[in-house]
Amino acid sequence: MRGIGDSCKQEHLISTNAISQSLLSQREAASSDALNQVFGRFKDLADAKKHVTDADLEALIADEFHKPQEFYRLEDIQVACGTMGMPTATIRIANNKGESFVQAAVGTGPVDASYRAIDAVVDVPNTLIEYSVHSVTEGIDALGEVTVRISPPESGRTFGGYGADSDIVVASVKAYIAALNRMIAAMGHGDIVPEGDAATVNIRADESS
Repeated sequence: MRGIGDSCKQEHLISTNAISQSLLSQREAASSDALNQVFGRFKDLADAKKHVTDADLEALIADEFHKPQEFYRLEDIQVACGTMGMPTATIRIANNKGESFVQAAVGTGPVDASYRAIDAVVDVPNTLIEYSVHSVTEGIDALGEVTVRISPPESGRTFGGYGADSDIVVASVKAYIAALNRMIAAMGHGDIVPEGDAATVNIRADESS
């Protein structure tokens, strides 16, 4: 007689195999760490939804493995909004030096408040030129995808970010931080040297040695 434990183990193996196949189909290196990271999010989503589709899984994989270099990453977020009071977001963000920052902000809505809190920490001037939301699947418990595009002041360049989560505010924050990280990588910020300049410095150092 099979018990509940056996059923859970089989479900784990099936789900892990499905994730591995999805990773391989996208030519990603399906390392154990990467697999565990996606599977952890898969389990959280499965707890919240009755049925997790292939589209949900593909969105999770895209969110985890198609990220830019992380100069900043989201650690925690809490928002308060409704018909009474002002929408407020409190975020905790970590930088690539291991430092954590907690910031609260008020906005016209939960996403606006979250973005204002991020801006107060990261302090990279930009204009949000595109904000797009759509659900991966149907239903009130659908996984949400957010795509944003930002542009630095007095520049024709744009930088995109993508985020996926069952909480649309979290997905929005992930997308915005991804776009900021891409902009920082390309243009530099503080003591971070732009990618092109870093490559030039390395080439000149090699030539002089």
